[in-house]
Formats: sequence, C-alpha cells, structure tokens
Amino acid sequence: MKLGRISLSILGVTVTTLAHAWDSSGHRVVAQIAWQTLMEMHSPAAAKLQKIFAGAKLPVKDLATAATVPDQIKQARYNHSGFPTSTAFNPYHYLDRPIPKSKPFTDGNPGKNALVMLPKVEESLATDTTKQQLWDVAWICHLTGDLHQPLHSATHYWPTLLAGDHFDRGGNSFLLETVPAAEDPWKTAHPKSSSTYPNELHSFWDGLVTGGEGDGAAKVATRLMGEHPRSAYVAAELSAPAQTWADESYTLAATKVYSADIHLYQKPSDDYRAKAKKIAEEWVALAGYRLAMVLDKWLGH
Repeated sequence: MKLGRISLSILGVTVTTLAHAWDSSGHRVVAQIAWQTLMEMHSPAAAKLQKIFAGAKLPVKDLATAATVPDQIKQARYNHSGFPTSTAFNPYHYLDRPIPKSKPFTDGNPGKNALVMLPKVEESLATDTTKQQLWDVAWICHLTGDLHQPLHSATHYWPTLLAGDHFDRGGNSFLLETVPAAEDPWKTAHPKSSSTYPNELHSFWDGLVTGGEGDGAAKVATRLMGEHPRSAYVAAELSAPAQTWADESYTLAATKVYSADIHLYQKPSDDYRAKAKKIAEEWVALAGYRLAMVLDKWLGH
C-alpha cells in the first residue's frame, strides 16, 4: 500500500481520542511470538521478512520493532521509524461498536477502522516496493495486536455517568483512581515515565503485558508460548479471519473487561488486575500465533 496514496485518501479523516492497543511492550511481544512461530514452522516468510528489513534501509530491523511503527508515527518525538509522522491514520487502530448493541452509536470516521485497513495492507504486500512492504508488515503486525485488545473493538454506554453521547471511547473516558507510585505497576514497567498509574481503563489494559521492551520481548514471548502453547488451539482458531478476532474481543470486553468488578473512579481490585493480566497474556499469545499465520499466508509461498 503506497504511503503517499493512502495519505491523500484519508486527509478528510476526523481525528478522535488518541488510543493505543497494548503499549509498546505488548505489541513487541505479539510480533516476537509470531517471529518465533515462523521459525518453528520453517516458514519462508522469515527469510522474506529479513530481506524486507534489510532492503528498506530504515531503522526498523526486526518484526518486534516493526509492530510499534503505527504508534510511533502518531507523535514526532516518539517517531524513530523513518516514516513520516502523521495523525491521519489514528482511526484505523480500532473498531468502535457499542455495548450494549442496542444503543445507537455515531461513528465519527465511518469506513475508517482496523478491519478496513488490515486487508488493504495484506493485499499490498505482493506488489509494493521494499520500503512500502515494510510499511505493510508494520501495519499487519500492529493491527493484529490492536484487534486482540478488547477495548479496540468496543465502546461502552454510560447514560448516568458520562456526558455527551455517553460512550466511553473504548475505555478512554472510563476514569480510574490514581494510585501511589509505590504500588504502581505502570511505573515498574516504565521506569523512565513521569506519569502515575494509568488513570483510565484503556491504558490499564494496554499496560498489562510488561517486560517486552528491547531484548525482553524474546524472553516474555518464550514464557507466554510455554504457558499458552500453539498446540492448545485448533487450526480453525489460528486461521480465523480478522472479523472473528474483533468479534471475540467485543465479547471479551462486554463480559470480562466491563465486569461487575470494575467501577468508574475506583482503583481496580487486586482480583480484577490478576484476572485482567491473565486474559491479556493469553490474548497476546493467540494474537502472535495468528499473526504468524497471516505472515505465512502472504509471504510464505
């Protein structure tokens, strides 16, 4: 997919709340699991990916780093990818659907979402130049992670608690209590950050998979692959289409993320945190296996 062409096609997009799906650590772990799975499969896609990284002549030299590019380009100070900084792609990171389904929801960017973007970059891999192929790969990796973060497939309606249209924008408006830095897992995972514990539900879920920065991604990936082996999933689960990922994430958001154990303006309980982390790690592992299947499909033959 040509970067210039798609940029021109979406200049009229309405930019909404800037949202991430998993943080950098989570996205890196998803991609690392995919990479290790491709190696186990002896897929030709691994060698083709290495050629893409080398041929693009950009700072992105591995799959884990590629997975962070779509978030890097949102802000110039964090963008070390070699691709231009742009907020025009922000709506393509998620797929807002209302909880409950019966509530009318107006999409501020109709026709611009993760399920629109993903097939475009997949199909472009076969014809794009090397640099553009790196762009395609980065988005495939990132959107696979996005669509496995439950709050990128749902927005909850709170008629008595939130103003405006009463939707929480994938948990971005679902505020939590700020906790002391001494008990702050966000600070532990991000020691250079000046911020305290994520004060909204979306960021809380983004930060549940930790330790994936730098060389840590391989270690975390290996652990999660041991705890949630690929052999535990049937072929139909691993090869399921992206629509299924989004539907699964929506159901997970409705039943587990927005459970009776989470409340606006209250710190998540230890029990909720433990359950959320377990879910997030399993979902990241599955995302990695599915990403490997996608890359093998488009680059493995």
